[in-house]
Amino acid sequence: MATDKLTDRQVKAATFEKYEKRTKLSDGQGMYLDVQPSGKYWRMKYRFEGKEKTLALGVYPDVPLKLARQRRSEAREQIATGIDPNEAKKQLKAAQQVKADTFKAVAEDWLRLKKGELADSTLEVARKRLETWAYPKLGHLPLSEIKPVTVLEALREIENQGKHETAHRIRQRIGEIYRFAVAEGRAETDPTSILKGLLKTVPTQHRSAITSPSELRALLKAIDAYGGHATTRAALKLAPMLFLRPGELRNAEWKEIDLKSGTWIIPGKRMKGTQKAKKAGQVPDHIVPLPSQATVVLK
Repeated sequence: MATDKLTDRQVKAATFEKYEKRTKLSDGQGMYLDVQPSGKYWRMKYRFEGKEKTLALGVYPDVPLKLARQRRSEAREQIATGIDPNEAKKQLKAAQQVKADTFKAVAEDWLRLKKGELADSTLEVARKRLETWAYPKLGHLPLSEIKPVTVLEALREIENQGKHETAHRIRQRIGEIYRFAVAEGRAETDPTSILKGLLKTVPTQHRSAITSPSELRALLKAIDAYGGHATTRAALKLAPMLFLRPGELRNAEWKEIDLKSGTWIIPGKRMKGTQKAKKAGQVPDHIVPLPSQATVVLK
């Protein structure tokens, strides 16, 4: 029986500078320490089906002598049972890669990528929809195993609950995640690309609207008679005068308002637009002329 030849002290002392050339120090049973300018590498020579091959066992000192010998023993056991250790290593790596590329793992990477590009509120909605509707059915599956029919079945369950718009939104997000994965080399195709037109159309929902002067007059009178908090009353009165988005009105700051000139300048960073465009200053400030009635309310 062959005996081990190297000691921990010898392995530690072995350097390229010491030998002044690439050196291979044998440890027996095909294993050796390959000393190179870039470091020290454990290798193992073996024959499989008549061919000589080399197996990488690790890099010293991350892989010490004892662990390298353990890996050599495992490789020799594989060879004895007709398994090529290099092929077994490739299959293990492929399996680990598949596990790392589950839909949920890639979706979480996509969410991190979009942070700072999309508004936090938009990202939060996207995450909750994925957690509620996509992860339970698709989260644990490798991207390569998710077929168009797999996605469609998940979307049909959402439709069956009457949530047609949600189904369309989820299909859109899944498509974005897959396109990200394709660009990263983690998927081959986007399975949602052939699902367009297969989901039910979102039912048109007509919302009640004031269409006559008399109805508008009644609404304005009701707002004027409202006896709630002063801030709420002011917001209700300003809304029909200024036609702003609720968030723009709700987050108003006094420094934006000039009562003397009758103007309100809303910074571009508070206007609708992507976070990326806002940071780049690509969303212009919005100038709102203040009618005299609005000035009275503000005062």
